[in-house]
Amino acid sequence: MLSSGAGYLAEANLMKAIKIDPEYLNAHSNLAALYMEWSLDLADEAKDLDYRDPRVTELENKKKECLIKAIPSLEIMAVEFPDNKSVIRNLAQAYRASGNEEKFKEWYDKLKD
Repeated sequence: MLSSGAGYLAEANLMKAIKIDPEYLNAHSNLAALYMEWSLDLADEAKDLDYRDPRVTELENKKKECLIKAIPSLEIMAVEFPDNKSVIRNLAQAYRASGNEEKFKEWYDKLKD
């Protein structure tokens, strides 16, 4: 796992690369992977706490934010690699976290094809 500083630097550099070239697939792939990794780390951290600990809600909210931030890059990845079940699953999960159940169902149903 990247330290917070290194992770934020990676995020900033990937965002710069995407700003220069919005279709730069490798940058989108790495940015989505970074956000997904952060969401998993936050979920693990929350799971290790007592459910009554107020930090659980804070960690869950941060996890949700990471998943939502991943949506634009995951959408690009899903268009480029429509048969990649991992990308489709992550996109469905991100839409569920965002509260968009319609988009969640749309992408989740693609996993069954």
